Amino acid sequence: MKLLKKEQKYSIIKIYKIVDLKQAKEIDSGSIFSTCVDFIHKNENTHPYVYGLNYGQKNWKTLKSFKNAISKIDKTDIVYLNSYFNDSKSSIILHNNILNLSKTPYKSIVAIKLAFKENDKINLIYLKEFLKNIYSQCKFDYGYVTYLNSNYDFHSEKKKKRTLFGFRSPDNDLDIIWNFHSIGVIHGFVRNLYPVNIINQSHLSHPIISEIINTKGSLEMINDYVGVWKLDEDELKSIKNDLSKSELIIANEMSTKYFLESDQAKEFNSQMALPV
Repeated sequence: MKLLKKEQKYSIIKIYKIVDLKQAKEIDSGSIFSTCVDFIHKNENTHPYVYGLNYGQKNWKTLKSFKNAISKIDKTDIVYLNSYFNDSKSSIILHNNILNLSKTPYKSIVAIKLAFKENDKINLIYLKEFLKNIYSQCKFDYGYVTYLNSNYDFHSEKKKKRTLFGFRSPDNDLDIIWNFHSIGVIHGFVRNLYPVNIINQSHLSHPIISEIINTKGSLEMINDYVGVWKLDEDELKSIKNDLSKSELIIANEMSTKYFLESDQAKEFNSQMALPV
């Protein structure tokens, strides 16, 4: 009898900053990326086996060669950075897509995404230290931590679909909606609800979200602008149920249709849509 292989659990950290073109050009992607590498190194005691620039335009095999090369590249020429680790699906991705567009929207989003093996829930002390370091480099607006098995696609956060030729990533409709409405996170909206939510002052001043934050979970501020709001499984399930028909959740399969019908969604999209 063939035993089923136990899926490895991964911690997924995603951090976002809303930017215009001027702000995007000021992002020091190389330094931020190096901070992320150091963070995963502390958790897994290993470094990536490859570092990539701009969707495979250039690749390096060591952190030293990566840092040396990136330091000589103009910040505005860094659109996408990625790295992968040996013997795991741990990875780091940073993208600043507005720098890759000939016609730019009024606002865009910079995304920092990490995935790494975790035997238990993420250490909040290490997380807060990491977030402080990242915030000092780019003053991000929002983020979250979730936990996924290795049979999930870490980008869409959906289970991979089996095909005749292996597995394929699920459809990313919610990602598309998120990318064109994510400015909502500086107006009290959230992408979804997660075990660990990295929120900002707009959430703390929003009449509905702030009431939930004050009554459920635990909140620890990182600085005057952002804080870490942690929820246990029961609290998470309860809040998702309460907000299932709310317009405040941007990219949740149950709630997105209510969000898209709102006037705020139309306003957010007008600020992030590509110019015609």
